[in-house]
Amino acid sequence: MTTSKPIAANFVDPRTPVNLTNCDREPIHIPGAIQPNGVLLAFREADAQIVQASANAEAVLNCGRPVGANLSAILGPTASEIIRTALGSSTQRVTARVETLVGLFDATIHRSDNVAIVELEQSLGTDGLDPAGFRDLIRETLDNIARASTVSGLAGEVAQQMRTITGFDRVWVYFFHEDWHGEIIGESMRDGIEPWLGLHYPASDIPTQARELFLKNWLRMIPDVGFTPIPLVPVENPVTGKPLDLGNSVLRSVSPIHIEYLTNMGVKASLVISLIHRGRLWGLISGHHYSGPKTVSVAVRTICEFLAQALSLQLGMAEQIEDTEGELEVKRIEARLREKLADPGGYVLALTRGSPSLLELGQSTGAAICDGSDCVTVGDTPAEAEVIDVVRWLRANNNDSFRTTMLSKQYPPAANWTHNSSGLMAVALSPKRPHYILWFKPEYQQTVRWAGDPNKPATMGDGNIPRLSPRGSFALWEEERRGVSSPWSQAVVDAAADLRRTLLDLLLKKAKR
Repeated sequence: MTTSKPIAANFVDPRTPVNLTNCDREPIHIPGAIQPNGVLLAFREADAQIVQASANAEAVLNCGRPVGANLSAILGPTASEIIRTALGSSTQRVTARVETLVGLFDATIHRSDNVAIVELEQSLGTDGLDPAGFRDLIRETLDNIARASTVSGLAGEVAQQMRTITGFDRVWVYFFHEDWHGEIIGESMRDGIEPWLGLHYPASDIPTQARELFLKNWLRMIPDVGFTPIPLVPVENPVTGKPLDLGNSVLRSVSPIHIEYLTNMGVKASLVISLIHRGRLWGLISGHHYSGPKTVSVAVRTICEFLAQALSLQLGMAEQIEDTEGELEVKRIEARLREKLADPGGYVLALTRGSPSLLELGQSTGAAICDGSDCVTVGDTPAEAEVIDVVRWLRANNNDSFRTTMLSKQYPPAANWTHNSSGLMAVALSPKRPHYILWFKPEYQQTVRWAGDPNKPATMGDGNIPRLSPRGSFALWEEERRGVSSPWSQAVVDAAADLRRTLLDLLLKKAKR
């Protein structure tokens, strides 16, 4: 009688069926199986004895039972020596081309759970590119990327170049927002494919454990979505007595939820490459192929990983430039508003009429200046009486400086005006009376345009949840974002505080006069 080993408390038992309610706790790093486009051998580094192997090893390598044998007996002394030398030269995952007893393989080697792991794939060479071709391809890609000056332009260029390199039918760049929901910000696809540019997805589509693996493992390939997993033999790593951690494996098997997601879209093969900036998962480059299974050689994948790292740096720089330009634009608007405050018509008219106004300063769709029962609004705001009620609520709660992206959560009456006032930023202009400037933002869901037909039906998942397709995920994300606005940038928050100080000084001088 066998007894099960305990697993981490935050994961479900690996034997538990995975569905939409528990996939965020699926232990995807220990699937106990690999994809069939290669062979996995786990061996002790000290003596090269194989302790665990994929069940297809005997057939692919035309050998006897590998577990218990020495690596050189299975692969040949030369191949074994190349693998062990490559392993000893780096603490990271490394690749090498080895001539085994049965042919040429591309080997990917790393350490995990006190053993060394080598994954062998039939060598595809360089996909027809000689060293000069590789050099020209890299130079052209980097030159094209360097010419892009914005994040969106860079993302589009990245998608186009990666599609050229890999030959996939569709490639897109996926950006993670602060709350980990995703947005497609760049894409390239062959003719006849529905565009996804601009679609958003809930954070649950790529759960925490998957994002952690993308930080650890830059590239993930599924050559054939319809594959049958190849189990590891024995099931557990004899060195640790636990399932082998395949988090850094290139052949690791795939979550059944993700396979269902890809199948619903008609995807036959996929490739995902991480974009990491300053230690944080910035986004992903993802590719889909629809016409059939597709394998990308180790050589091309190595280029993709190199370019992804280069792109990560460039994306971070482009993002920083955009942020700086945004801050400078807010500063320019702030300076022009200060000039308008010298107009004889008074500060209320100066801030609410003409351009720029409070709307541009707050990057909002509505704004108001209220003093007691007097209220002047500009743009799309709640009714004047409702704005005055908000001011009274702010005053009653001593909120001299306030901002939120979900006003209805703190002020329930706002649930009736989420279409134009889900977000609120407010600053007080008097410590003794309800005198405020307010900025309003609509719910984020209202500001996003569909990338395609919004009436196209979604695929229904477990419990009739419209998931497991891009449009279904977008619909779920829309539902999650109801009543929530886009965030207030730090530049806008600082500008509101600066304007408050300027007006307080102006009002104080006026009172003295």
